[in-house]
Amino acid sequence: AVVARCDASGGRDDASLPAVPAADRGAGAAVVSKRPTTVYLRQDQRETLALSALATGESQAALIRAALDAYLGDAPAPAPTLMHQDERDVYRAALRRWGASAQVAVAQEELAELVVALSHYLRGRPGAVDEVAVGCADVRIVLAQVELALRLEADVEGRRRARVQRLARLIAEQPA
Repeated sequence: AVVARCDASGGRDDASLPAVPAADRGAGAAVVSKRPTTVYLRQDQRETLALSALATGESQAALIRAALDAYLGDAPAPAPTLMHQDERDVYRAALRRWGASAQVAVAQEELAELVVALSHYLRGRPGAVDEVAVGCADVRIVLAQVELALRLEADVEGRRRARVQRLARLIAEQPA
């Protein structure tokens, strides 16, 4: 959820909303400010915001305003952009219908299709970027099912974060 602090001119005072401890903002936190509202975003929230902006074609500022309106109760919540409960329900239904083994096989097929799309991109084939986008979407869907089936969600997320940190260290250590 987006954490917000509004001053009195925004209709709420600081005491009516939860405080944002510095530790929760994280080292790379961004502050988006336009009086009377200040929004603190963690790195993962900034990434989600950027992806949502790309997916919807809306500006990041518009998405922040919509999230803030929903947070403050002024508007309906925007549709989820990452895996939320409704997506998990769909993935669980697919696992019940076809079984984990079948979905693992589908994951292999989708990964292979993504490899082909990436090869097309590297060779400069027209339409390859669209192929890669479709392949990425399909792979994310089936990998989410694999994570659910094998109960790996928390483990994968922890490993993903550790690998991102490792990548950041490698980037920092290499001269430009």
